[in-house]
Amino acid sequence: MQTDNVAERRVRRAGILLSALVAGVLLGATPQVASAGVASGSTVNWGSTYAAYSTISTGPGVATALTSTARTSGSAPAGWVGEQVRLLRSNGFIQCEGTYVYNSSTLGAGTYMGISGCGTSIAGLAWYSRGNATGWNGSSYNGTAVPASPNQNS
Repeated sequence: MQTDNVAERRVRRAGILLSALVAGVLLGATPQVASAGVASGSTVNWGSTYAAYSTISTGPGVATALTSTARTSGSAPAGWVGEQVRLLRSNGFIQCEGTYVYNSSTLGAGTYMGISGCGTSIAGLAWYSRGNATGWNGSSYNGTAVPASPNQNS
């Protein structure tokens, strides 16, 4: 009988260890989601003179997305810098999407526009921001997708 108890305990321990291993793998593979606050994604530089990043801002039951775009060298006359914002649920569903907004006055080098935003008042979900940006290169607009911000709960 004592041998059976030892065998049962070993099987039970192996099951517990396997469960802990599976839980660890699953939790480790889950994207990190922050609570209410403000978080920005990495900055993308393109066309040698433009930069942009996405920001998500959340509070209790509120989420707002923002795309910020700048000319990195020299000034940009009105209409040269454009940005579009998107607010997405963590599953990729687009909650809201703005139209392109362009700078209405001269933008100095390194000055971010940050005037393109959209938001929602749906609570209890994880959100992120991912926009698009464009800049005049002298003969045409040169655009890029802006990296996503981290996920954040509302």
